[in-house]
Amino acid sequence: MSPKSAPLLRSSFPVPLRPLPVRDSRRNNTDNKHGGAHEQLLFSYLVLVQSVKFIYTRKSFIRRSITVANKVVMSRLAVVCGGSRGIGKAVSCLLAERGCRLAVLSRNQDAAQATVASLHGADHLAFSCDVSKEQEVHKTFETIQKTCGNISYLVNAAGINRDALLLRTKPEDMVALLHTNLLGSMLTCRAALRSMMHTQGAAIVNIGSVVGLKGNAGQCVYSATKAGLEGFTRSVAKEVASRNIRVNLLAPGFIHTDMTAGLKEDDGARIIPLGRFGKPEEVAQAVLFLLESPYITGQVLVVDGGLQLAMSLVACSICRGNKLHREKTTSPIYLRRNPTPALLHPAHLENGGYRNLQTYSQKSQRREDYAVVLEEAQYSILRMLSKSL
Repeated sequence: MSPKSAPLLRSSFPVPLRPLPVRDSRRNNTDNKHGGAHEQLLFSYLVLVQSVKFIYTRKSFIRRSITVANKVVMSRLAVVCGGSRGIGKAVSCLLAERGCRLAVLSRNQDAAQATVASLHGADHLAFSCDVSKEQEVHKTFETIQKTCGNISYLVNAAGINRDALLLRTKPEDMVALLHTNLLGSMLTCRAALRSMMHTQGAAIVNIGSVVGLKGNAGQCVYSATKAGLEGFTRSVAKEVASRNIRVNLLAPGFIHTDMTAGLKEDDGARIIPLGRFGKPEEVAQAVLFLLESPYITGQVLVVDGGLQLAMSLVACSICRGNKLHREKTTSPIYLRRNPTPALLHPAHLENGGYRNLQTYSQKSQRREDYAVVLEEAQYSILRMLSKSL
């Protein structure tokens, strides 16, 4: 081996090499014959030992890396906004059972602390944060990253609902709905994405509503915030897809929460094809599915027991002029003065129903305009559903 070829071999070999001695042709070959052979043999032996040592060390490093990676997967950091009650609390409990570390955000610090105390495992934290305020969001997420590390999952379950017709909605209520339901999710997503850029397999799930997909009378502003959340989710999913960050939207229907405590399940079950209200734990399972699905992003998952199908059926039945069956009253004047009567639903003709709205008006001895009846019927049918959405 010549001295010129030694650097090339050194750059491609894992052990340091030195050039072999060059035999001087001017010296006696018999004086250096045995010494050169011994040096070549010793050099080959050292190369073999160093190669085996390098391979063993490399395997040990890979083995340690896999072990550390498994620990990271089992201890992913999940931030749940609005995680002290309802769907957010169910999501927090499920993620804690799966081994995630939780950061529960809520306006009520005591409620957040109570939720953290009930979670499985340890190392969970509670934070008081109003997602509609940019300074609080920035400070809270900065504290989370310094205390717990990079964020892997974000679930935006915080939201408010103030139902009213558009003409009766106060401007301050509009601003509150927009800031909490839409702007709040924007602020939390922006704050979390700064940390998620350094996390493999990060995911965001925003909680919307079926009224954001279908619309609802009496919930113009609320429906607009949820519809805007859908567009925001799809756009962010496109922006961060190259970083392997997934963003999806979940739209629940009738769910057993504090907002539906005053409603009768029997009335709502008549419209829902599955015949019952959903449970927060069932919605949490859907959230977990979106968080763990590595090839789903920018999608809307509806969890409503088929409520969308029933809402379409009601609209079609009214437009066709089928009977409107009322349990407590049949007066359109009552509908106009009382916007939340008993549940309305289309009945079949074989049950003795009126064949069209004209016959209905004659039977009730009221000559009401068709547009008024249609508007009031749609409002009263969907009004009861809106309190839980």
